[in-house]
Amino acid sequence: MGMARKIVVVLMLLGLAGSASILAGQSTSLRVIQPVGYKAADAPYSPGILADGTLYISGQGSMNANGSRPAEFSGQVTQALQNVRSVLQAAQMNFGNVVWMNVYLSSRDDIDEMNKVYWRKIGADAPARTVLVVSALPNQERLEICGQRYRPSTQHLARGLASRGSYRSARD
Repeated sequence: MGMARKIVVVLMLLGLAGSASILAGQSTSLRVIQPVGYKAADAPYSPGILADGTLYISGQGSMNANGSRPAEFSGQVTQALQNVRSVLQAAQMNFGNVVWMNVYLSSRDDIDEMNKVYWRKIGADAPARTVLVVSALPNQERLEICGQRYRPSTQHLARGLASRGSYRSARD
């Protein structure tokens, strides 16, 4: 084996060993988040997973806890956002912790109405967001909202991330 090849192999092994030690030193705690009154239906997913201060919320549609949905689209947007809020509250968070959202719509004709309700509920201090129009959503939904929420640890706050705008104050 040539000298250059040996150096590459040694560097790769050192990189793998370093990565393994970093991963071993991290304590990842995962917790399933279920809102009060949540009914699993036959869903093969959790409403939310909290992993070391970051909450990943599964797509929330417009059905309420009893399985019905509002007739009007604006009511469906309101209910989907309420479902997101319920998962947030189950993790002791609120919309102030939101850093990113995806909104899926089954019709581009619904974008303006969704935006009206969204901005009224979320407010001016909105998170990063993507709106995607897709051909279909589960259970004949017209929209679904998912995304990530972040709650800084006291260690992060002590480092001053909050003062640099990485964390917004709580809002509902």
